[in-house]
Amino acid sequence: MTKKTEASDLHRYYINRLNRRKSFVNSSRWIRFKDGANSINHKDIFLMIKQTEEGKFRISLNNVNGKKDYETFLDAQIKAFDFIEDGSASAYLNDRQRKIRARRQPDGAAATCEFLIRPRRTIHHSIHR
Repeated sequence: MTKKTEASDLHRYYINRLNRRKSFVNSSRWIRFKDGANSINHKDIFLMIKQTEEGKFRISLNNVNGKKDYETFLDAQIKAFDFIEDGSASAYLNDRQRKIRARRQPDGAAATCEFLIRPRRTIHHSIHR
């Protein structure tokens, strides 16, 4: 493969990723709740972005709250997209679930991990879009 071909492939990948990111940000699949939170299912991950009391935005994935705040809703969307797209979100959630399973209670029962249960795929019919 020549350097020119590699550069073309890299450029094509970059443009494709930008277009996917733009589609994600502008998707009609985003649902806005009464409390102002926005959610979307992307690659089997339930993503929610909520505004904090300080006016910043925080991401949660499959009901696991993030720790970092973002200045704008768009910044949070882009970060979430990149985190999900590169596989880091799935790896993080799987590792977290594995660690919780490993922490078994003495009687052999699993530790409580309700917050990791993926919500069933439901279509939210809301007039608050």
